[in-house]
Amino acid sequence: MTAYSFQEGIPVGFESDFEISIFHDQKHLRLQSLTDWHSFSLTNEKAIHAIVHVHLDGVEATSPLKSPFGSILFSEKVSFEQLLEFIKFAEQKLQERGIRKLLLKSSPEIYNPKKAELLQRALKESGYQIKQEETSAVIEAGVKSYDKILHRSKKTRLNRGYAREFDFRQLPSDRLEKVYNFLKACREEKGYSLSMPLEELQKVIDTFQDRFFLHAVMYRNQLIAASVSIQVMSHVLYTFYYDHANEFDQTSPVVYLCDGLYKFCQQRKIKLLDLGTSNVEGKLVESLLNFKLSLGAKPSRKLTFVKNLS
Repeated sequence: MTAYSFQEGIPVGFESDFEISIFHDQKHLRLQSLTDWHSFSLTNEKAIHAIVHVHLDGVEATSPLKSPFGSILFSEKVSFEQLLEFIKFAEQKLQERGIRKLLLKSSPEIYNPKKAELLQRALKESGYQIKQEETSAVIEAGVKSYDKILHRSKKTRLNRGYAREFDFRQLPSDRLEKVYNFLKACREEKGYSLSMPLEELQKVIDTFQDRFFLHAVMYRNQLIAASVSIQVMSHVLYTFYYDHANEFDQTSPVVYLCDGLYKFCQQRKIKLLDLGTSNVEGKLVESLLNFKLSLGAKPSRKLTFVKNLS
């Protein structure tokens, strides 16, 4: 990429030279807030090579506003020096608007380790500090069968599910309310709550019907485990919510659920099954992380960067 330019906004008629995550999609941004978004892009001819969308609130700008991650997306063609210049350009324009603090929440490093390392170097050299370090748990859906990557302590649970003839199935989107209420009840049994009201989740699913999936584990026509997942990128399935009923703790149907989700990823050639972070109110819950690791996941850092622009 030789000749390039920086722009405020997203130029009309330009194609991105990299995959746009669902959380960077303009339709998803508007679901979070109809106003106060500001975007920056790095372009060359008719191609976009880097973008960032930030939400302005007083003297602070954040990316994302509510989504699990946002921050800067960029092409393989973008060099370290060009990334530094792009960051500087965005900062200068935000300062002109009175912004004094910029916060960027990145995706888990395992999504693209090479790009994650390059962005971290650029942000650190630009004066950013790590505000928060979360730990995601991500299953790599390869050619092996799920039982080959599952911890031995969970294989017995999986076999019990097969022995009791648990039924893993994909549900149509019109079953969202039933799944949501089930998951809400499961969380309340454990003393937690769901982060998004049903009405908001319904709007997102209606907007991205081909990217959201409902899955369930049934036992004798009883719903005993369920998940709401979203394909955030072509190679990543992110489990937005998942849980099982407490009365089935001994058989742990979430293991059977993960077995089904793993096969679902294999069938669709999705490489990563993201089980989310194991942080609650900013603190790592080691028991939760260990449970996810026993499901065959690997830990991956998920970093949030911050810089005072004043």
